[in-house]
Amino acid sequence: MFLVFTFPDCGDLAAESIVPLKLHGQWIRSRGWNNPIRVVFMTGFDTLSEGYKQDLVNMGYELTDMGSLTRMIVEKYPKSKSMPPYFRYTFLRWLLLLEMLEGELVTLPAVTIGGDVIFTSDPEAIYEEIKDKTFVLQGCPDFVSIANRAWLEIYRNEFLQYLSSPNDYHNYKHFDPAEARDDRSYCNVSCYKLPLRHDQDLIEFLVHFSILPQETTASAFADSKYYWMQNPLLPVQWQAEQIGSAPFYAQEKDSRFFIANKLVPFIHLQNDYTRCSLAWMGLKKFGLDFATGSILADYITGVPSFRSKVVRKIGTLAMEGRSRMSRRDIAQLLFSKNPRTGGYFFLEVLNSFASIHGTDR
Repeated sequence: MFLVFTFPDCGDLAAESIVPLKLHGQWIRSRGWNNPIRVVFMTGFDTLSEGYKQDLVNMGYELTDMGSLTRMIVEKYPKSKSMPPYFRYTFLRWLLLLEMLEGELVTLPAVTIGGDVIFTSDPEAIYEEIKDKTFVLQGCPDFVSIANRAWLEIYRNEFLQYLSSPNDYHNYKHFDPAEARDDRSYCNVSCYKLPLRHDQDLIEFLVHFSILPQETTASAFADSKYYWMQNPLLPVQWQAEQIGSAPFYAQEKDSRFFIANKLVPFIHLQNDYTRCSLAWMGLKKFGLDFATGSILADYITGVPSFRSKVVRKIGTLAMEGRSRMSRRDIAQLLFSKNPRTGGYFFLEVLNSFASIHGTDR
């Protein structure tokens, strides 16, 4: 149903600090949902303790060790060995998924999610809504719904061409600018830089040039119960397509999380979002509310801002002191309640970040 591809190499604590599977599992259990997530270990399965793995199983995860098959793929495409490990395995996860499909180790439809995605609505209900659709959510491969096997086959073919000449791949003649899609109409964001360097670059590029199958925005969002948002740092980026002119306001109602009249399906704990959220909490902690408006200035304008960097540093130091907090530590704070207001921090951060963008709440 949902697949997480991960490649730890550093033991339980370090792995959990980066990919907080136990935290996510505890949260899913606390909400009373079933856990439909299968964790596929590309490497590192044997580096984790039996106790940690059993804890994950007890939380409903299905664990699959694909280390041998991953090594076979790496040997099959030796040029991938020159890539940094993170880039190598994120590129190769799609080839692994295709190999698993061909070996009948998995079936389609499947939805792949990043290990830093935490569900905020019942994942089984989310799956039921999107299982027949094929799309990369807003340019980010940390949430990809694949109902069409051709997506994986095309990706493999294009990746092999890319691997043969990474610096020149984007110049191939079949990428005709006249064939470029309007990203906004195809649920895509093209943030890639040339030459392409990681799988998100490649996937954004392939969607943009009509190479990979991709639902239209209208199809992906049509009659959806959910407010789809892959980057909570920019929560209003796709507001118009989903709630129109309705005010952006995130809140909990009857133990469910909403933005306007749509459910929040998940929060993607990408690095910039977690660090900015931590800074926001630090500023709030010391009554520096007036400064929170500067946290995102450079992200919104794309122009470097010394003030933003200073404000984020002050807020972060207020929370961390001298010890850097892990993604898991920050996630645990975000998914706890603010003792002053009684609301979840992640909802309050969403509303604040939306207001910083100048959106009427």
